[in-house]
Amino acid sequence: MIRRLNYFSKAILNRFLPEYFHKIRTQNLLNSIQSGSPKTEIENQVLYLNKLNTILDIKINSTISEFINSNRPSLYQIDLLEYARGFGSNLPIAYEFGDITHIPPVPTIVKSRPIKGKNQNSVLFPLDKLRHLIFMKDKTPWANKKPFATYRGRPNNWKRTALVDQYYNHPSHDIGFVHAPDSPEKCKSWLSRQEQLSFRYILSVEGDDVATNLKWIMSSNSIAVSPPLVYETWFMEGLLKPGVHYIEIKEDASDLEEKINYYEQHPKEALSIIENANNWTKKFTNKKTERLLATLVLKKYFEFTNSLLD
Repeated sequence: MIRRLNYFSKAILNRFLPEYFHKIRTQNLLNSIQSGSPKTEIENQVLYLNKLNTILDIKINSTISEFINSNRPSLYQIDLLEYARGFGSNLPIAYEFGDITHIPPVPTIVKSRPIKGKNQNSVLFPLDKLRHLIFMKDKTPWANKKPFATYRGRPNNWKRTALVDQYYNHPSHDIGFVHAPDSPEKCKSWLSRQEQLSFRYILSVEGDDVATNLKWIMSSNSIAVSPPLVYETWFMEGLLKPGVHYIEIKEDASDLEEKINYYEQHPKEALSIIENANNWTKKFTNKKTERLLATLVLKKYFEFTNSLLD
């Protein structure tokens, strides 16, 4: 609740601040990279999030001025406005909001993109971050948790269905759907994040695009268990390594029991995954660095679409 209150309070303030204030703040932020910021790491992240490498002279008909005065701005609009107004409201910018699983024909600001393929037109940005960029403070050590797996989700693709079909009746794992009108027998009661964190292993299975729970699982003392990742967001899921940041299982989840048994017998390897996952999530908890990174990604977008005027 406090997080939501802070988010919307900041959104209201940003909306009513004059544009020149946003421009001054953006310029000050860009100047800060020359005085002590971890420049190399930030540059590498910018290169990954925004893969544009050729200046393009393309026609983009949209600008963020189209939704600045919206009566009920979406979370996507709020998140893009927070940074884009620092470059001016009328610069051409292509954006697609929602669960984007295709690669746009022109360079476009998106929340998600396919990991594989020529995805340089998909410029990742921290959109819908109130829902997606959630991290947990977990004080319970892995060893003190239940040595089983848990999962709650909707049956919106075959991977989730395959998982639940095999394990909803398991005597130890707590795996089921939260809403499945066609399969009510496979539904189980809703579990809060804290309740799920009482398990050592939490399933993270992509839905329409990425799995929103992967970030908060990786910030905890539980281990994320996932089929091979297909999509990525600002969290740079495409750089995560199986056996290093999470446990990877087959797409049909047929080896889930085998993988859990392995890590139960090799607790040092399990603890190493937790440490690596926690270190990864720390990249996204420094607010100043995140602001700078988002600003640099946008700056590069405008430069490579020939939109940024001197």
